[in-house]
Amino acid sequence: MDDTELLKQLEIIKSILTEKGFFLSTAESITLGRIAANIGLIPGASHFFKGGIVAYAEEAKIRLLNIPSKLIETKGVVSPEVCRLMAENISSIFKTEIGLSTTGYAGPAVGDEPVGRVFIGLHIAKTQAIVKEYRFSGTRLEIQKKTAKTAIKLLWEEVKKI
Repeated sequence: MDDTELLKQLEIIKSILTEKGFFLSTAESITLGRIAANIGLIPGASHFFKGGIVAYAEEAKIRLLNIPSKLIETKGVVSPEVCRLMAENISSIFKTEIGLSTTGYAGPAVGDEPVGRVFIGLHIAKTQAIVKEYRFSGTRLEIQKKTAKTAIKLLWEEVKKI
């Protein structure tokens, strides 16, 4: 997806959320704030985006996003369970109707975990959270950028349904 398509998707997200009076917040790990930075490119982003937390380290996920350490111990930080809770909890922390989260491995390899394995979570109020797994290839930066763009695309696809 090129930048023009990304900006179009963000404008549609802004339009729908503003019309509904809904707000978005983000919990980013692998993307390191790239989603929030992209949202900030849209004039009037404050009409639908309250903010986000970059929780890269395990400790940050526990302390800032209220992810139980036991869950991280049993499932790992890169898991659908942690990703789902990140999306749900960021929504609760910021008091937003929508929470978007990312976690994954951009490299280098960590044990048996494959580089490019990513989870994107989306929580929309009064519905069950969605978590999708992706496999991206490329450099660390390319994987991070692909994850951010894919998260925005997933948000765009789901927001059109509300």
